[in-house]
Amino acid sequence: MMKATTKAYLLLAGSVVLLLFFAALGYAGPTSPPHDIAIKVREHTKLQPVIFSHASHVDREKIECATCHHKDPTEPKACTTCHGTEGQGKIPSGKEALHGVCRTCHREQVASKCHDCHHKP
Repeated sequence: MMKATTKAYLLLAGSVVLLLFFAALGYAGPTSPPHDIAIKVREHTKLQPVIFSHASHVDREKIECATCHHKDPTEPKACTTCHGTEGQGKIPSGKEALHGVCRTCHREQVASKCHDCHHKP
């Protein structure tokens, strides 16, 4: 016959294993929103909006959401929530913020000209 303490340890160990198993099932890592977004440009410009694919950046390239949504990555908001058409003090304008973040990788990897991202109509 097992002692009560042995049974308690076995029950605790089994509970921990089940907890870890169900936690692993529930965690899939960061996932991207299901759709692409159009990043609009200022009015009165010939440049077209940039179609941004969360899937290609988050799912394929494994870029963390906090890279762009640095203010509150747990509840991401549109860049324009903080970055308006004009910069304010230390907060860069939307154009400056996006070009600063996006150009860093895209110049090295994909795009080097405006129309590489701002596709012609």
